[in-house]
Amino acid sequence: MTRFDQDGAVPGPEALRALERVLKSRAFASSNRLSQFLRYTVEQTVEGNADVLKEYTIGTHAYGRRSDFDPSQDTIVRTEARRLRKKLKEYYEDEGKLDDVVMFFRSGSYVPIIRWRQSVEGLVSSSAAPREYLASDLWVQGDGVWVSVAPLSAPAEEREASSFAFGLAEEILHRINELQGVRAVAAPGGVTGNTGNQHPQAQVIISGTVRREQDVLRVIIRLTSASGLMLWSQRYDAVMERGALLKMQEAIAAALLSRISPREMIVQQFSGTPTEALLKLYTEVLAAEALLEESTLTSISKALHLFEKLQSKAPGYTRIDCGIVQCCVGLAQRGMHTAEKHVSRAVLVARQAVLQSPEQPEAHSVLGLALAQEWKWAAAEESFRTALRLGNQHSIHRQFGMFFTHDGKTARGVGASSVRSENRPFFHAAEGFHGAFFLLQPLAC
Repeated sequence: MTRFDQDGAVPGPEALRALERVLKSRAFASSNRLSQFLRYTVEQTVEGNADVLKEYTIGTHAYGRRSDFDPSQDTIVRTEARRLRKKLKEYYEDEGKLDDVVMFFRSGSYVPIIRWRQSVEGLVSSSAAPREYLASDLWVQGDGVWVSVAPLSAPAEEREASSFAFGLAEEILHRINELQGVRAVAAPGGVTGNTGNQHPQAQVIISGTVRREQDVLRVIIRLTSASGLMLWSQRYDAVMERGALLKMQEAIAAALLSRISPREMIVQQFSGTPTEALLKLYTEVLAAEALLEESTLTSISKALHLFEKLQSKAPGYTRIDCGIVQCCVGLAQRGMHTAEKHVSRAVLVARQAVLQSPEQPEAHSVLGLALAQEWKWAAAEESFRTALRLGNQHSIHRQFGMFFTHDGKTARGVGASSVRSENRPFFHAAEGFHGAFFLLQPLAC
């Protein structure tokens, strides 16, 4: 699927005519480098080759770099991309302010978005705004994220806790292999080895402790970067029941990995790997998502504030946009007097998320969630089904289950929600969202 198959699509011939108008303008006539960049990327997109538009191909084809061109050493493509975004913004604010067709690049992407002006609703100017991080600062070419599972520690005298810790580490390591975009590497010596030694390729380390008090096991899991940065820590309390230890290990592992798993397609498809800058943002994203899942009016409002700050830092990080959509929906569901405004914003941000990351399941899922608030049932269901075709995330099953239940298809809703329940028994806050879904009142569309 090319960029022209979506809403606001511009046919190829029209796109090429728009390209020539831009290149003949005063803004571009004196800039051969930017003209080369724009011509190459637009023509490749029109021909259906948008997937080849990477730093390396642009450097070698548009700028004539040799075959040994190394983007990590020669930053010409990134530098020119920033200049091109700025130059396009200037053009559409001046000479091209009446153009019917506009083209722009979202932050961190080298694929031009080509749309009829009336369909983009401000995306042109916002895409070029200066930010703290571009997507190219967050991901580099690579093969996913490498995760090491360290032995979980427990007091030597507590045999049950020690046994549980060993089994839980094994369960986490096993389940990591099922995650898209993640490569599991065992610590030297395996999950029983020395906690001080880690695999040299590991970017993220999972470690933790298990303690027992009477019949309660307290598990604390920590996520740290290879440089020692604390990314996340979460506590789970589980009551020990005869014959239920394996299920507890499975439940904790599933809850943890559902929380921390990568969602950006560049990582899931093993075509990129996160940078240290991304890991720093990731800590804040997880904190905002935890507030969202507390499911109170106060916590959702705080989560929205955090997501908005993160969006200003990294507009190319679609997971942040999805968080904003869920916050807006959550606030609307709780009967705020600004509910209609929150729903409108949720739909707008969700559509932008789909536009910038059309292959990311979560983007389509939150669009379905937002459209359901406008009672656009058919469009919402189609968005959910698109999300499930693209991926099999627990959050999508939960949201789809909520949708079915509210749409009167209770049996199907319970079935979809049960997928989530089996995999995320520690996610109690979901019930708050589920209950609020039934309180919806029709809003002006």
